[in-house]
Amino acid sequence: MIFKGIKLAAFKRKIARLAENKYRETSVSSIKTIAIILDIKNYKYLEVLKQVGEQLDLQEDDLKIAMYTEKSIDVEGYKGMLFSLKDISLTAEINNSELSDFTKQDIDLLITFTDENNTAVHLLTAYCNAGIKVGRFQKNEALLDWIIKSEDNAQVFVDELINYIKKLKLSQHE
Repeated sequence: MIFKGIKLAAFKRKIARLAENKYRETSVSSIKTIAIILDIKNYKYLEVLKQVGEQLDLQEDDLKIAMYTEKSIDVEGYKGMLFSLKDISLTAEINNSELSDFTKQDIDLLITFTDENNTAVHLLTAYCNAGIKVGRFQKNEALLDWIIKSEDNAQVFVDELINYIKKLKLSQHE
């Protein structure tokens, strides 16, 4: 338990350093790739979250998914990437090549839909090379470009996100 606390403290320091760096700019009119990071507690909302890609007419290959689990377990019906604390070193470096590759991809829109205090997911969010990072908690303001306060209602989150994207696309074309 103490070891996990030390590891999470290192994660928080790394998150603060990574949050200071802006990776790249993305225009909402050029969203061609989406990544979703969620935790196992919010797995039930995955199909709802995928609607963002459908609404933007993206292909299934343009959507990447990573899900955090406390322990390395198989999740029935899930075909995306799983990660856990064991995939991140004590110094907050990613030591899983698949997870590292995920963070290095150019992602236009990154959606983080997890519990508010999921430090491992926040670290992955900070590592990701994404143009627009969206989440739902004010506490993560330094990491995110957009915050959509939707509590646990994934449909409200998706509807609001699509609404913002559509309005911004219209304003960019004026």
